[in-house]
Amino acid sequence: MLQNIVEKLKKLGSRDGAEGTSMTFDINEPVIVNVYDMYWTNGYTNNLGVGIYHSGVQVYNREYTYGGHPSETSGIFTIAPQNAEELGENFKLKTSIPLGCTHLSQDEIDEVMVNLGQKFTGKDYHLTRQNCNHFSNNMLAIICNSSLPKWVNRLATVSTTVPFIERAIPKEWLRPQDGSELDDEF
Repeated sequence: MLQNIVEKLKKLGSRDGAEGTSMTFDINEPVIVNVYDMYWTNGYTNNLGVGIYHSGVQVYNREYTYGGHPSETSGIFTIAPQNAEELGENFKLKTSIPLGCTHLSQDEIDEVMVNLGQKFTGKDYHLTRQNCNHFSNNMLAIICNSSLPKWVNRLATVSTTVPFIERAIPKEWLRPQDGSELDDEF
């Protein structure tokens, strides 16, 4: 099924696969990225001109996001759109950004999540190298050929290019700890 999705996306811009003709889609579902302020940490990082943000991709009245846990299973899970309470007491919705539309069905989105779940396992989560914002960016590229605004993941980008910043982050923040397991969905 994923191959069918890839073929569908390759044909964007052509009705019958021929170049130069337009394609009409039956599906035109809005895609929104929701960005959450992790306000307990941003009291420190905002003074540096960066913030620590969590993001999720909203499509078909679900919000898909990613988090770490000590298992090899998928770290992708869903919440009700824009529901910071489901993420925890330290999260507050900062902004919602419309980033286009997807032409994939809900079933095709679910298939994309199963495949992304192989890359985004709970155990592979890392605060600066593979976090929720990396997941959101990957999902956006696949479902609507868009990308996450760069400011959302700026701290991770800077810390991977300036290694002493990552070394200054407490190790328990970088990777999931035993006992913090999430129920995986994908």
